[in-house]
Amino acid sequence: MTRLLPRSLPGWILLIVVLALALAQGATLVVVTREIAAVNRTEDLFRLGERTLALARELQGTQPAQRKIFLQNINGLTISAEFDGSPAVTSIIAKDDELAEMDDLLMAKLSNEGVLDLRIDQRKPGSQDPVNQAEPAAGGDSSDVAERLSELSSGFAASGRHIVSMQLADGAWLNFTVPMTPTPSLLGRQGLPIFLAVSAVIVALCLWAVIQLTAPYRRLERAATKISGDLNTPPLRESGSREARAAIRSVNVMQTKLKEYVADREHLAAALAHDLRTPLTRMKLRCELMRTSKDKQQLQSDIEELQAIVASVIDFASMTSSGEPRSKTDVVSLLQTVCDGFGKASVAAETAALQRLVITAQPIALGRCLRNLVENAVRYGGSATASVQ
Repeated sequence: MTRLLPRSLPGWILLIVVLALALAQGATLVVVTREIAAVNRTEDLFRLGERTLALARELQGTQPAQRKIFLQNINGLTISAEFDGSPAVTSIIAKDDELAEMDDLLMAKLSNEGVLDLRIDQRKPGSQDPVNQAEPAAGGDSSDVAERLSELSSGFAASGRHIVSMQLADGAWLNFTVPMTPTPSLLGRQGLPIFLAVSAVIVALCLWAVIQLTAPYRRLERAATKISGDLNTPPLRESGSREARAAIRSVNVMQTKLKEYVADREHLAAALAHDLRTPLTRMKLRCELMRTSKDKQQLQSDIEELQAIVASVIDFASMTSSGEPRSKTDVVSLLQTVCDGFGKASVAAETAALQRLVITAQPIALGRCLRNLVENAVRYGGSATASVQ
């Protein structure tokens, strides 16, 4: 599981943004669907009351033969009615509080129209309907409008139904059903491509914003890596957000402090090495005045070694403070020059055969390094053979 998670700051930010976007879109779809369903419910009850009141007024005082003709004229997809000797709704009290309230409101109006009783019920989609329903018309036209009308017709046919049983003045029961408005699909065949396109654009904009937001941190990372290898790297330009500028400023201050610290230590080492020259010179003069003996030779060797160490420290401090620039240097030629300064040092045959090997380096520092290596080899090993690979 952890392998699938991002490992960088931009990846985490983008993942959080995408998840937040998905959750927000999902919550929005749920809320909008519930609101649409609530509005459809209110409109369905309004239309149900209007149709019930209109049917009661039209059927008032009509004869049974006229009622059959009337029913044949009104039966269709959105209403299906028939006369029967018993009500299709057997329950006297509606199961739903809203339907019960609607029943009371309608009965108060229909009592003046000669209606003796009224019962309202609701059936879920797919349940058996006691009143015959008209089948949805098959759309033969392939136009966009015809296709949408066919989908709406199918939606009405498959949706739930309001069933009304109304007893007229002569005791006959009119049973009719009215379909409930189907809740539309918010992500249909036409809306889904637009939704996906807009989401892709939003994710792309978020990705661009995340890259721009985290760019200063990537530059800070590269600068810190360079500082670890070279304190003389130019300070990083302060840009980006307030937090990013504060972090970059802290790194620049740290770099300045480190450069000052290193410079102070280099100056201290150079000063100590320089101050050691005077007592070493006096020791060397006094040693010259001593009689020749084994102790004198050992003392002279120790003094010379100390002088070499002091010179090396001074050279190193001078080179570091001056910041020797890098340039193209022939390593074979430089090594030959160093070995020529020692009688018991030579360049290996395979290295001499290279003739030239050019690299980019600090020539003075590299020469001092090679000279120290050859000198130690001659001093402690008796001879030196230098080679380059």
